[in-house]
Amino acid sequence: MDTKREDQLFKRAFSFTQGSELERAYFDSIIALNPDYDNAWFEKSTWSIKKGDYINYFKYMNKAVELSPKVHTGWRGVVRLYYL
Repeated sequence: MDTKREDQLFKRAFSFTQGSELERAYFDSIIALNPDYDNAWFEKSTWSIKKGDYINYFKYMNKAVELSPKVHTGWRGVVRLYYL
């Protein structure tokens, strides 16, 4: 699947304050366009862990790991080790 549009939205999302409603809306839009875009799931998980929302963090991170295990498994392990 061509991810050019998702890549453009992904880059644009970083122009907003991290965790803001607008940034989260961008990531939700990317996921709606392409549910297999692992980086959107990963970034969505990032703000959840910073808020201490472990349930949603692992929901989003597990999806990112499922889509791209070589890229995201290591960070999920770090979070399990240090945050939990």
